[in-house]
Amino acid sequence: MSKSPLPFELARRRADSLARDIAEASRRGGKSSGYAAKIKAAAKSSIGVRLGQEAASFQVKSLIRQIEFADSECAGVEARLRSLLDEVEPLVLTIPGVSYVTGAQIVSEIGDVSRFRNAPALVSYAGLNSSVSQSGQFDSGGGPITKRGSPYLRRAWWLAANRARQYDPGLRAFYDRKRAEGKPHRVAVTAVARKLCHIVFAVMRDQVPYDPGRE
Repeated sequence: MSKSPLPFELARRRADSLARDIAEASRRGGKSSGYAAKIKAAAKSSIGVRLGQEAASFQVKSLIRQIEFADSECAGVEARLRSLLDEVEPLVLTIPGVSYVTGAQIVSEIGDVSRFRNAPALVSYAGLNSSVSQSGQFDSGGGPITKRGSPYLRRAWWLAANRARQYDPGLRAFYDRKRAEGKPHRVAVTAVARKLCHIVFAVMRDQVPYDPGRE
């Protein structure tokens, strides 16, 4: 796309040059010549852009350069993020479902875990605790959550929990129990997120890798 984004450009490309580009992009060296021939044939019969095609080609190439620049910047940020998390709080990565991205979000939003007296305080800070019902009683059965605190932290918990319930046997069983009780997927994952809060709190407080047997 960066070299020949429009059909008229593909049609006039040398087959061997196009085949090399395809082989480099797709890693299918043995089939690239066949693909090149098919692409050139399709390009010649394509309606494509007829009016202002040079300008259209320039615009597409410009957009591709912008995308490549953004990808490069994102890769640099991700590399820096990984380095910082490995330096500051690498043990959260031992928890199934916690990636570098969600781990960095969680750790940065929590900060110093010692400022929370216990795991329920962290659950409350994330806004994942159940709200008070009209009768004045807390709903522990999966009712609406308070949604207090940082929405970014809450979203990171939820994303991590949704992955953790797929890869951690204990959390998967916990999720399945909630579903068997009739809880919708969203509510069951939120319950897993609360449980994950307790796990992350213990890992960060004790500075030990996650061990399912220590819950």
